[in-house]
Amino acid sequence: MIRVNASISTFLFLLLLLPGVRGGAEEGNGPAAEVSAGPEAIPGEAIMAEAQKHFVAGGEHLLKKELDEAAQEYRQGLTILAPAVRDNPQDQQLRRFYRHWEEILKRVSQATALNLLAPEQKESPPAEASLLQQGQEAAEEEVEAAQGTILDHLPGLGNFPARVPQELRERASAKARASRYQIPLMLAPGVLQVIHFYQSTPTGRKIMAYGLRHLGRYQQMIVQILQNEGLPQELISLAQVESNFWPRAVSSAEALGLWQFMMETGTRYGLKRSNWVDERRDPEKSTRAAARYLKDLYRRFGDWYLALAAYNAGENRVEAAILAGKSRDYWLLCRKGLLPPETRSFVPIFLATMMILEDPAYFGFEASPLSPRAYQEVKIPFSVNVRKLAEAAGIDPKPLYQLNPELNDSTTPPGGSPYFLRVPKGMAARINKQLPQFRPAFSNGDKGKAPLGAGTSRIVPKRMPEFLFVPGPFLSR
Repeated sequence: MIRVNASISTFLFLLLLLPGVRGGAEEGNGPAAEVSAGPEAIPGEAIMAEAQKHFVAGGEHLLKKELDEAAQEYRQGLTILAPAVRDNPQDQQLRRFYRHWEEILKRVSQATALNLLAPEQKESPPAEASLLQQGQEAAEEEVEAAQGTILDHLPGLGNFPARVPQELRERASAKARASRYQIPLMLAPGVLQVIHFYQSTPTGRKIMAYGLRHLGRYQQMIVQILQNEGLPQELISLAQVESNFWPRAVSSAEALGLWQFMMETGTRYGLKRSNWVDERRDPEKSTRAAARYLKDLYRRFGDWYLALAAYNAGENRVEAAILAGKSRDYWLLCRKGLLPPETRSFVPIFLATMMILEDPAYFGFEASPLSPRAYQEVKIPFSVNVRKLAEAAGIDPKPLYQLNPELNDSTTPPGGSPYFLRVPKGMAARINKQLPQFRPAFSNGDKGKAPLGAGTSRIVPKRMPEFLFVPGPFLSR
């Protein structure tokens, strides 16, 4: 897990230790050196040479700590290489070369985000006080989110004493009798154990406190979408379990966003993914996709416990457990050991979280929810570096990072459909005023070229292989 308060200089120093990061060919080691030593082994020598130029340029920018420019050059080189990798799947040398530079781009993108969240060193004018506050909140949120979710602490939870205080048993039972949940509440021992973990451990209290605070950012939006889809309102608790309401959360399996979508499932439910954006991190779009997915799961299994289990483990694995156990009883399938360990814990965790979110004060938690961020949208018809655009407009770029978590780094997508950039309310006019200076100087027939401060390639493949996409966020479990 990468802590965001790490020194950016230290991060860059470690990055520079990677073989080939200075450009490759002249260093005499790493994958880049292998390629330069035997270009005849690589299909498309001209493509390789063109890509190598960008990798060299990226290394030069990196040595100057010009992170955005380095990322743009690396991305250009990777996109140029993509057709050769796609057309020569058996060429392991080429694939290793590509993955080497892909890893460097990933680390540079992480460093870019870290740098974007670095504390401001200069005083801001009084008029920018609210934006400065938003920028400080961005840094605080990132640091707090680094503790992870309750799913990150399952091993500790498994060792946590199963016996819970009698007072908690009585209070939880009273709450269960008094409440009317749309999702049935089974007050199983595991549910009480999770509530006890949230209440009595520093880690559990921090996780719940973070979730309750950031629930305010998205509660209104999530509740409205669930209502529109005719789904139980309690399903908002699933976002707490999966991500602590942190749009940039990513699991070790590379599930992303508030709802922790895997790539295949996200694509199935309309979430777009490219080198530039990953809509799994867009709070509203991913919530709409999650609502449709949960609705389909409930239709398929006819039971919310099985639907939640399938959300965690996958539909096919739950179907297989049902067939093997000859039962549609989630608890029976758990007792028979037919579901994975995390899935056996998943529903109790959800139910415990559901009870606390319904009445935090009853369970001893103080909720100080953040307000939803007010924003406007600015139509960006070409690729532009968001950081540079914000600086030109004289505003802090950090709130733009918060408002546009689907961006893989600080550059909007090139060409095609315009990108609608979210900016703090009241800032749209200032952004629009500066936008023309970033407009690329090319004719309508040259739409594939990039403007200053953006990163698009000269060769764009018709279809990128799935493994070539660059991941963006960096909170991991």
